[in-house]
Amino acid sequence: MRGSSQYQLKEWFEKISEGDAHCFRQLYDHYRHKIFYLALKLTKSNTISEEILQEVCYNLWNSRSQLAGVENPEAYIYTITHNLISRHFKKAAKELQLRDNLLRQQQEYDYETADSIQLNESNALLNKAILQLPPKRRQIYQLSRIQGLNHEQIAAQLNISVSTVSNQLGEALKFIRHYLKNAGLVLGYLLLKIFYTFF
Repeated sequence: MRGSSQYQLKEWFEKISEGDAHCFRQLYDHYRHKIFYLALKLTKSNTISEEILQEVCYNLWNSRSQLAGVENPEAYIYTITHNLISRHFKKAAKELQLRDNLLRQQQEYDYETADSIQLNESNALLNKAILQLPPKRRQIYQLSRIQGLNHEQIAAQLNISVSTVSNQLGEALKFIRHYLKNAGLVLGYLLLKIFYTFF
């Protein structure tokens, strides 16, 4: 189409609005490469460009009853094309954001799960160490660490001296530290919890 292209397009639009499939095929043959390569230039994807081309055709045919009143058919076609391309990018951006959110949530879950497993294993190892303490030393340790009593309170409850409490806790500390070291436990926060709140 040359000089009368706009007239020809309007004529096709009018006939298509009446359900003329032959004119629709002519329109498709005239614009399919233009639409496809426009989409390809922007999306860089043959598959997506083909999908956009098919959506343009689908939209044109589905809205054919409105085509007779279109003053600029070519602008109308390219507006549909650009809208579909824009919708594709918006959808892709949402999918990317959703994927990133899911990935971040999964990573957070993995970290929390790993921390929880590590903490459970560490506590189990600590309990094993405590159970191997002599009964009296274990009792003093538990009164200090589990019940939160200070040295004076422990001494009064067990009717022993404060220095005995301090010595027994010190021995418990040495044993537990040695036990955890031999077990290969490297958890700074647990060591701090055990070792630096005795005194």
